[in-house]
Amino acid sequence: MNLCKPVCIAENKKANVVIVAGEYRRPLDAGDTWMREELFRQYENLFEDAVFLTEGDREVQFRVKTAALPIYYAGIVLGYGGPEERFRRIARFAEQARRTGLVMVEEWKITVDKFVTDAVAELGTCME
Repeated sequence: MNLCKPVCIAENKKANVVIVAGEYRRPLDAGDTWMREELFRQYENLFEDAVFLTEGDREVQFRVKTAALPIYYAGIVLGYGGPEERFRRIARFAEQARRTGLVMVEEWKITVDKFVTDAVAELGTCME
């Protein structure tokens, strides 16, 4: 597996924005390599620190939050954390994806809204 080959995770054709991450065959495959839960938590914490440190500059903070989308996406797909933490991650992903104008989550050819709705529904079944 070549972890350096970029793969489109999501794109916004109107804004000409593409979010990429290293290659993995299925989202769950990343959980055994570069997106193990302990590494994921480090990535997410670094982005949370960066968001906090950029509070004084809305443009830079917007860019940091946009750069964090692939991390949030991976955490959602891999199901890391308890129900409340996962719900907050889904909400952060949805809010920033909509702010950027992101329309499709290309990996499954579904809209951002459908991805978010399905993730919340799946989370709901975990809480029952």
